[in-house]
Amino acid sequence: MPTASIILVLIPFLAWNGPGPAAPSYTGDLSGSEVVPPTESTATAHLELIGYCNESAPDSTTILFNLWQIGLGDELNVYLAHGAEETNGPTLHTIVSGPFWLTSGTVALSPEHCAWLNAGDLYVIVTSREYPDGEIRAQVIPALSPVLPQTWGRVKSVFRGPPER
Repeated sequence: MPTASIILVLIPFLAWNGPGPAAPSYTGDLSGSEVVPPTESTATAHLELIGYCNESAPDSTTILFNLWQIGLGDELNVYLAHGAEETNGPTLHTIVSGPFWLTSGTVALSPEHCAWLNAGDLYVIVTSREYPDGEIRAQVIPALSPVLPQTWGRVKSVFRGPPER
């Protein structure tokens, strides 16, 4: 039965980012030192947003997110918010509510949100029972290199861990 659970979790990864050229991507490495004010949390997370975010589109743009975390508890909320680095701002979307280790999904961004994303003025913040105002945070910035298309081998490697030497 655990295998079925893993397959259900992985379906969004395979369905959204199949073979083909890599889409533009944005990334963020979440930590307690990025929260305003900083926290003592040792938890970490990594976020990828993948898709074409067009600020001149007449309607919202749906983009994919992938989120991995280490060291967070089980009463979590993950928000996408508007604000420059070292400032707090309004919440735009709830990305995840509840426990997770690895999650993916989609988020719809308006043309205004796309402009903020492309300018580096969006951030992701995780709140928890211990840190209700924010445990870890990251500014969402363009990735230095595009996220590669997902393959079944890349997905399985997440669960295998690093190669033994």
